[in-house]
Amino acid sequence: MAQVYQAGRAVRESTGTNDKAEAHRLLKAWEGQIAKGEVIPKLVKATCDEVSTDLRSYYQAYGTRNLREACYKLAHLDRYFQGVNLVDVDVTAITGYVVKRKGMGNASGTINIELATLKRALRLAHEHRKLAKVQPVRMCKPNVPRSGFFEPGQFQAVSTELPADLALVVLIGYTYGWRLRSEVPTLTKAQVDLEVGTMRLEPGSTKNAEGRMVYLTAELKASIAGQLARVKTLER
Repeated sequence: MAQVYQAGRAVRESTGTNDKAEAHRLLKAWEGQIAKGEVIPKLVKATCDEVSTDLRSYYQAYGTRNLREACYKLAHLDRYFQGVNLVDVDVTAITGYVVKRKGMGNASGTINIELATLKRALRLAHEHRKLAKVQPVRMCKPNVPRSGFFEPGQFQAVSTELPADLALVVLIGYTYGWRLRSEVPTLTKAQVDLEVGTMRLEPGSTKNAEGRMVYLTAELKASIAGQLARVKTLER
């Protein structure tokens, strides 16, 4: 039995040998790897519950995402991965989560937001040296955007003639079917999370008074980033 310190905690683990010299050699090798900042999967004991707490603390400290909304998405992940060792959150486990959420009738966009949250949690665990490798998190194929009177080609022809800020407004409305007079123009920077790739309408601002959240398309993500850059230039 050997004891080393990894990710700020004491870890006791069997070396798998009765040879004292070999056990000592293995202990020194582990200590050398840890000193270089490497993570030894065999010694990782962190659970998904612990990483979920770390992610909540991160959002609270740095404010990169609305904490209330993040906790809502984490609640679904917490229930599924409760008590699971972090190293067991592999492709098979993630696929199982997607299958279960789809079986509950959730749309691909909703599941993608949760998967993005899971991906951020895994990346944070890696930064904290609690995870040796971040497993790939594959997104679901998004639902087809709502269509209106315009076909995509017609919409593109019209939107290219609009000023950049107005083009963004109509793109959001066209993509999600949000109201151009009451919902889209009231959006603020605080309602957009480019890191996770989400945008939300606050409760009380919609026709049915319920909040909404959507997963940004690649086109919208780029357009919103451009708009924020223009606003920052204007502020200067």
